[in-house]
Amino acid sequence: EPLIGVSSPRRVAVSSPPDRDRDRGLIAPTTPPTTCDVAFTMSNRFDADLAAALQRRNVKLFNSLLSRHARFGEVERVQKAFDALCALRPPLKPNEYTYGILLNA
Repeated sequence: EPLIGVSSPRRVAVSSPPDRDRDRGLIAPTTPPTTCDVAFTMSNRFDADLAAALQRRNVKLFNSLLSRHARFGEVERVQKAFDALCALRPPLKPNEYTYGILLNA
């Protein structure tokens, strides 16, 4: 028996604004990213991560950046990041993990 003064919850179907706009044809349906889109995004991310590592002057950030790109065989980016690490003034000394990452690349 229901409690007096307490109403049962109603279920109302409400679509979120993006779904509603997509249904109306205002937003194009999502398509999977192309290879060019992924490469452009990765390039932007690499540049942003390299800039952050340079600004913070933290060898762990450089190691993370080096490791990520070494894992995917992006040797040119590994070389670019390591050159940036070595070019810092005053210098930021690579540690044993940095050299291990470079050997695995």
